[in-house]
Amino acid sequence: PLRKGASRIEVAPSPDGVQQVRYFVDGYPYTHRSMGKAEASAAIGYMRQVAAMDVSDRRRPQKSSGASTGRPAKNVGEVTTAGSSAGEMMVIELDIAKRYELRLGEMGFSEDQLQTLQASIDRGSGIVLTAAPKGQGLTSLLYALVRAHDAFVYHIQTVERDPPAELEGVTQNKLPTNASAADEFKQVNWVVSNEPDVLMVGQVDDPRSAIELIKLAKAGKRVYVGVRAGSTFEALAAWRKLVGDDRAALSELDLIVSGRVVRQLCMACKVAYTPDPDALRKMNLSPDRVGQLFQARTQPLRDQRGNEVPCEFCGDLRFKGRLGIYETLVVSDEVRSVIAAGGSSEQLKAVFRKQRQRYLQEMALARVEAGDTSIQEVLRVLRGESSSSRSTERATA
Repeated sequence: PLRKGASRIEVAPSPDGVQQVRYFVDGYPYTHRSMGKAEASAAIGYMRQVAAMDVSDRRRPQKSSGASTGRPAKNVGEVTTAGSSAGEMMVIELDIAKRYELRLGEMGFSEDQLQTLQASIDRGSGIVLTAAPKGQGLTSLLYALVRAHDAFVYHIQTVERDPPAELEGVTQNKLPTNASAADEFKQVNWVVSNEPDVLMVGQVDDPRSAIELIKLAKAGKRVYVGVRAGSTFEALAAWRKLVGDDRAALSELDLIVSGRVVRQLCMACKVAYTPDPDALRKMNLSPDRVGQLFQARTQPLRDQRGNEVPCEFCGDLRFKGRLGIYETLVVSDEVRSVIAAGGSSEQLKAVFRKQRQRYLQEMALARVEAGDTSIQEVLRVLRGESSSSRSTERATA
């Protein structure tokens, strides 16, 4: 798993008495070979030692960080272990900080979208909603937006539940993952009283927190808010519902950005094919323009003698790296007017089109057409397929 670029490794007992091992590459789960209890216990014991845990305690849940493993060494951001009558379990998170180092220009935005984002950043005030389902890059997007501001020039703070990485020059106010809405409001209220130039809040559950953020934006400050939603319109609806007053909710709202992350096809072993014209038309792609598409190969690579050989570039996983796909909505006076007049979703979508914006699906299909990813991968992500065991692919170490 380490050689394949795993970011997470899980070892867990199974009903058949062996230890199941899964690892995640580019956010996708793969099944590694099973381990016997003795072998798994030795491996978990070794990691407890590396992570400076209590090696003698195999039952109590333990968590540690700051170790390294592998050649070359990979930073072990966090190790969690626990034991039960069924066996021991362990979760290793690797190179956590590297997942959140991307800048806006590296996220996958189109040139038009980058210009829209930069224009919003230059305005320097107002609220920007950022939206994505769980596991689809919301924190990375928020961090990239925060990094777009010079931390040595501006007073920047965040309110986050267990922040996964450090932001240089930024004051990160930490809340536990299970923090209540009241705890959140107390923290947000205190941070707003400090009047930061830029404030990022990873999650807002309390309407009172939302009102405080609106007040800060009204004072000429920039506020970024994370929302678990599937599109710009869902994020807008969630924000309006949270605030409970459309006039207040929209007064300082400047921009909405919604995103997903898809795996990139391995550039070394992806396979070209001629798509079905009717299927292309259903996706609003022109058969006259799209002569070929690419997909992950289904057959092994072979050398001149017919022997199976792995792809050295992707580790035989058929994908290498991830890229973001996004849609943006500028909250203009026209958007506010449509909502104030009780306009329909179709009217809002008409304004979206008037801004020459494209939907997530359209942005994703543009990446398919460019050969960056596959239709199958886009459908997996946009349909919200779970990362459960039934979708886990098998791969060798």
